[in-house]
Amino acid sequence: MLTLTKFYISPHAKGMKDMTRKFLDDNFLLNSETAIRLYHETAKDMPIIDYHCHLSPQEIRENKTFKNITEAWLYGDHYKWRVMRANGIEEKYITGDADDYDKFLAWARTVPQLIGNPLHHWTHLELQRFFGVEELLNEQTAPAIWEKVNKQLQGEGFGARDLITKSKVTV
Repeated sequence: MLTLTKFYISPHAKGMKDMTRKFLDDNFLLNSETAIRLYHETAKDMPIIDYHCHLSPQEIRENKTFKNITEAWLYGDHYKWRVMRANGIEEKYITGDADDYDKFLAWARTVPQLIGNPLHHWTHLELQRFFGVEELLNEQTAPAIWEKVNKQLQGEGFGARDLITKSKVTV
C-alpha cells in the first residue's frame, strides 16, 4: 500500500517549523504561519459560493446515486479525458465502450503522471474527504479503492446533491 506521507515545503515559507508534513493534511497548500492562521480562524468553515462541477443540474436536483466511481468521476469530466489522452490512453477507456472498471483502471494509470497538476490534488482530496481513502491512486491501489468507494456510493448520503452538501456549497 502506497501512502504519501511527506512533501517538501518551499524554503520561502517563513516561520514554518517543520519542513515536511503529511500529504493533503489540514494545512495543504498553506505555506506560512499567517496562511495557516487565516485559513483556520477565518475561511475553513465558510461555505463555497462559486461552485463548479461536471454534474448536470438534473443529477443534482434528483440527488442521483452513482453506480460506481467511474460514473461519478469520469463520465463528464473533460479535464480528466484530456490528460488521459495525453497519457496515451485509448479512447475506448475514456469516452468509449470499455466497461467502467477498465475506465477506472485507465484513470488510475494516469494519476501518478499528474504530480504537480491540480488533477492529482483534486483526485486525492476527493478520495480522502468524501470516502476516507488515504492511499494514493495508482494501478496497484485501484482495485481496493474501487471496492471501498463503490460500496460507500451505494449507501446513504452519497448522492450527487449529498456530495455537494458535504462540500458546504451555498446557493
